[in-house]
Amino acid sequence: MAVTFLPPGARENPYPLGKAVTLQQGWRLRVNSAIFNADAEVEAVTDQHGNPINLPPPAGAQYTLVKVTVTRVGVAPRQLAEYVLEKLWTTPADGAPTYGFACTPPPLDLSAVLLVSPGQAETGNLCFEIASNDANTLMLEGQGVTAHTGQRIVWFALR
Repeated sequence: MAVTFLPPGARENPYPLGKAVTLQQGWRLRVNSAIFNADAEVEAVTDQHGNPINLPPPAGAQYTLVKVTVTRVGVAPRQLAEYVLEKLWTTPADGAPTYGFACTPPPLDLSAVLLVSPGQAETGNLCFEIASNDANTLMLEGQGVTAHTGQRIVWFALR
């Protein structure tokens, strides 16, 4: 019987909650927690005039909030919003479909944070609209090579 080694961060062996992982491009990412049915929290977000920002999700869908800490470990300041919006999304364990950002989360909205200096860490929320039946197997998927394993896609458990 052959034994297959699954490196940490593989889809079948995702990094656990709370594990900080240094990715190339000078970022360290840690998933702190996830709320899989966050409809009430997301629908409660308002603009400066008290008007709701997010509509209720369509039938068969729900909002999910993922709280992460992103630390700039590179040598120069970089745009956090650009990194978060281009490199992170959620996907169920079977890999399809992937879910990008679809709502404005409660503060701190990490997709709104601009320049981050070396050594600076930002903790905040990412908001996804997902199919309700995908919530049990949802993971955070990050595009970017880990400094340790050299994987192109890195997976983080949300439970």
